[in-house]
Amino acid sequence: LGVPSFDALFLHSILRVCVCFQLRMAGSAKSVRTFLTELSEKLTPLADKEMATLLEYKNQECKDRKLENDGCVNPYDFRYLMNLVEERQYCVDHEKIKEYFPLETVTKGLLAIYQDLLGLVFTEEAEPKAWHDDVRLFRVTDSKTSDLVGYFYLDLFPREGKYSHAACFGLQPGCRLPNGQRQPAAAAMVANFSKATA
Repeated sequence: LGVPSFDALFLHSILRVCVCFQLRMAGSAKSVRTFLTELSEKLTPLADKEMATLLEYKNQECKDRKLENDGCVNPYDFRYLMNLVEERQYCVDHEKIKEYFPLETVTKGLLAIYQDLLGLVFTEEAEPKAWHDDVRLFRVTDSKTSDLVGYFYLDLFPREGKYSHAACFGLQPGCRLPNGQRQPAAAAMVANFSKATA
């Protein structure tokens, strides 16, 4: 690859994106390595402390519920245990927080950010052909050329028989067809948010 190390390759990639990075911040692969090493040394004790707290919560939960305990914080335990810590140590009420972030407002904001960030325009189709009336369809075009890039569906609300987790599904890949035309991509974002009641 023409570079002496991963750090140098990483720095080279960053510098291609932002030349000011080299001038103002890192300067060299050695600086990046030093920064990452120092950061790791500072964060490792904090991470160890947090993992010990999570393990305490797991041990107590398993004891209280009379469940088997493998003595480890597994990836599938993590979110549940984090919620316990947030609720018990910091009095975080996720239901109360949701009141300040209405789904429609958050969705509009996120779509605006992605449009800006990716140089795209999302236009909602008025009468989408979709598998349910709640599903919304957006046409995606390039903001500079207005070329069609693809489509995405937002299927955000729970219903009987629907997949119960959040996921993004590729429905059709974007590609160049043998005749030279571009096949637009299509994807679906599926989630289970509560519908607004007011």
